Amino acid sequence: MTDSRDGTPTAKPPARMVKATAPFARRLAGHRWFPLWAVLHHRGRKSGSPYSIPVAVMVTPEAFVIGLPWGPQTNWVQNVLAAGGCTLTWKGEDHQTTDPQLVGSDVAVAAAGPLIRQVLSRREFPGFLQLRRQPSTPAGTLTKPPVMNAEILIRRPVEVVFAAFVEPATTTKFWFSKSTGPLVAGARVEWTWEMFGVSSTVDVLELEPDRRIVMQWSGDDDPPTRVEWNFAETSAHATVVRITETGFTGEADTTTAKALGSTAGFTKVLGSAKVLLEHGVVVPIEDLAPQPTSD
Repeated sequence: MTDSRDGTPTAKPPARMVKATAPFARRLAGHRWFPLWAVLHHRGRKSGSPYSIPVAVMVTPEAFVIGLPWGPQTNWVQNVLAAGGCTLTWKGEDHQTTDPQLVGSDVAVAAAGPLIRQVLSRREFPGFLQLRRQPSTPAGTLTKPPVMNAEILIRRPVEVVFAAFVEPATTTKFWFSKSTGPLVAGARVEWTWEMFGVSSTVDVLELEPDRRIVMQWSGDDDPPTRVEWNFAETSAHATVVRITETGFTGEADTTTAKALGSTAGFTKVLGSAKVLLEHGVVVPIEDLAPQPTSD
């Protein structure tokens, strides 16, 4: 080891110092008010098990640069290289990274602030890992299309519950007021809510008795969406009904509002069906969507 008094880097980070600061780093890493450290999330390249470790980071608008006091052969570095990236929790937010590369000290110095540059000038690191930052998602942009999900347990046999959603004689007691026919595979029917002056065209894509209904429906103005109903008998006298709706279109705010509105609507429908089938009580359809009163 050469003398460090001439200003050239001569020593690797002391092992005792790195180990001593590890518990401190684990508690603070990733927090918004401690930007010097991040939490790196990776998976074992052989086991697939998830791991998280605190790492000191140097940050630029395009990349994160991480010093490697133990060199590039450590397991977590090899895991990140094999995976082609990882997730970093930095300043309280998760950042997706790609294109991991082993780089020299010149890249680290360029990314470092004045204080860290002094540290790098006095300590020799075996290597550095650079991770490209993926562009953050703009506010108001959805990362995936919204999906409506609703479910309920109705304490009646599955054949009774299934028939209630297929046969208009029963469905008109808790949902729409008029239908042009029952649901059968390949059928097209019209559902009408006469009290609201609206209707919907329904195409039955698939139907498995007492198990599943897949349909596509649309109103006068909106593109069609897909609705799937699943009926699961949990006992001789109880059935779980699960409904999923997909295919909402429009801007982010519009699709989100449609999915939320659909969730509220189907939740009301399932609640009314439960009350009718379990207790014989008919909830007036107009009670499910009361019109606003004037002041």
